Amino acid sequence: TVAVRSDRSFDRDSLALIFDLTENLAALEGVRRVDSIASVPIIESGPDSDIRIDPPMEFQAPATQDEADSIGVRVLADPIAPGVFASKDGRVLALNLLLDSHGVSASKALLDSLAEALPADGIWVSGVPVFRVETDARTRSELMTFIPLTVSLIGALLLGVFRSLSAAAFPLVVSGAGTCVVIG
Repeated sequence: TVAVRSDRSFDRDSLALIFDLTENLAALEGVRRVDSIASVPIIESGPDSDIRIDPPMEFQAPATQDEADSIGVRVLADPIAPGVFASKDGRVLALNLLLDSHGVSASKALLDSLAEALPADGIWVSGVPVFRVETDARTRSELMTFIPLTVSLIGALLLGVFRSLSAAAFPLVVSGAGTCVVIG
């Protein structure tokens, strides 16, 4: 999910950014589809029972703030769009990126591509790729801390039991070699 925040409800510039990002982010490797108010239809019925099914910004971004405000009215009137594609006050607009298998498995590369494609101010990225990258980094950090600590404690325990440096080192060397063979 990519969220764009502005100070004004359904700001014309934010809607233009959402329109552009919907197209541009869909071209990133690993992204199957981008859902936003520029791509997902809203279903409305008119006074004559006619049905309108189209995205609020189907063909172009709003040229004026009045057009942006009318898009906001349509989005907020929908039972689903507020809370999915826009905050209830319309100051945060969201794009949901649906990823293919490459996008999920290459989360770091996808986040790097997003960082290059997105302007820095007022934009947040969250979801599975962010969670995976942060979890991987945290896990690596903890492994680098606790593996040496655990090996040291086991070595001290073996030294205390066997009272010989070679007798304590032998099981550590064998288990270390076995781990290297298994892991590669």
